[in-house]
Amino acid sequence: MTELLQSTTNKVNQLKEQLQQIETDSNRVAQYIQQTEETKSDAKDLKSFFQRLDGAEMRSRFDMQVAPPDIMITNYSMLSIMLMRDIDKGIFDETKQWLEESENNIFHLIIDELHLYRGTQGTEVAYLLKLVLNRLGLNPNHPQLRILASSASLEAGDEESKNFVCDFFGVNHEHFNQNFKIIEGKNNPITSFPENGRKLQ
Repeated sequence: MTELLQSTTNKVNQLKEQLQQIETDSNRVAQYIQQTEETKSDAKDLKSFFQRLDGAEMRSRFDMQVAPPDIMITNYSMLSIMLMRDIDKGIFDETKQWLEESENNIFHLIIDELHLYRGTQGTEVAYLLKLVLNRLGLNPNHPQLRILASSASLEAGDEESKNFVCDFFGVNHEHFNQNFKIIEGKNNPITSFPENGRKLQ
């Protein structure tokens, strides 16, 4: 019990130090802007590179449980835990209520590195996402659902890529053809360096 209390105290103190450092950095940025008389546009850009305690970003799960955020970034392990914890119930319930308020309210599901979710792990994550959608009163074909995913290996027009997306999100090929689109990235052309150009030292 003593070890648990000590561990909790250490975590609280660590969080306190991090928050204090954020506040210090924010004040230093504000002081720099005032001293250098930055333009309004430059000042806004400069502030955006530093965390602020009075900003819109939530840093504690307790804040999110009280007031569910518009955007939540998580991983599949934490998402699985949230589905099982009663204390996180409000996040899903309020999101579902928001969706029911208007058909114009759209839930966006964004997945990074989609190609990594193959095999057993991919099956588990795909099933987890179906549980999340079901909790929100949605399904893969629901008009209030938008899915965005990034991948380095999916190709437009490739049948295997198409099958992978259909299997992962649980949609048929007809729905894929009507509602999904694989957009391939293209490298920006780079002008070759002239032979007589002066190189930086």
